[in-house]
Amino acid sequence: MLGEQTEQPFSATEETLKIAKESGLEDIIKEVSNEQNINNPNTLFDIPIPLELIEEDKSQITVDESIKGPLNELLEIIKDKEKGKEYPFLLTGSLKDENAMIKDMKFTFNIQYLKNNFAEINPELLQEGIQNGIKNNYDTYIICHTHPNIPDEEKQKMLASKISPQLREKFGIKEAGLNLSLQDLRQLVAFNYRLKDKLPPSATVCMAVLMYDRTFEAVYIEDGKFKRRQVNYTNNSNIQTFI
Repeated sequence: MLGEQTEQPFSATEETLKIAKESGLEDIIKEVSNEQNINNPNTLFDIPIPLELIEEDKSQITVDESIKGPLNELLEIIKDKEKGKEYPFLLTGSLKDENAMIKDMKFTFNIQYLKNNFAEINPELLQEGIQNGIKNNYDTYIICHTHPNIPDEEKQKMLASKISPQLREKFGIKEAGLNLSLQDLRQLVAFNYRLKDKLPPSATVCMAVLMYDRTFEAVYIEDGKFKRRQVNYTNNSNIQTFI
């Protein structure tokens, strides 16, 4: 019919920038873009986003004891400049019941890709982890990856290292690997959209980055804004080998 509006196709890029604006991230995106003459959308999403700029929910996410060993061993690996890679994995559990806890961890990459700078996510392994969560009536799905400690010469090539000291101080931008990126937030937006019809209505999709300095916080979308919660994985037992 004349005048009838058609539904626009979903754009993870546009939605991410919209939520970023609502979350108070417009200034860092605009000022870094202007300083670095960023006109390419792909480069735009390399902009580092310090976690501290995202509103924090002070309640921590607790993980089951069986997961703490693998997470702490993974941390030791990504601290090593020679061994560290970007490893994708999935955490699932229930945070809305009386025993609120992340209960399962699944690596979502193929072991043969460990020698690359990053291990590419395997959609089939990710789907297996999600289906297992649905079977167990879990309400929380955290899409994760690591930010390893890379050699200094590689860090110097990254956008976080090229930003002026003035802007780094103004926004609290840390060295490369210790910030989120706008791309990490776009990944959250994309997965949230893809999974919304596959998960129970009460489920929450998060994105989390395990950084080589131990930082591990889950970012999610609530009331049209990005928010974050710390993941507590302090290890009280012996580390178990998984790789």
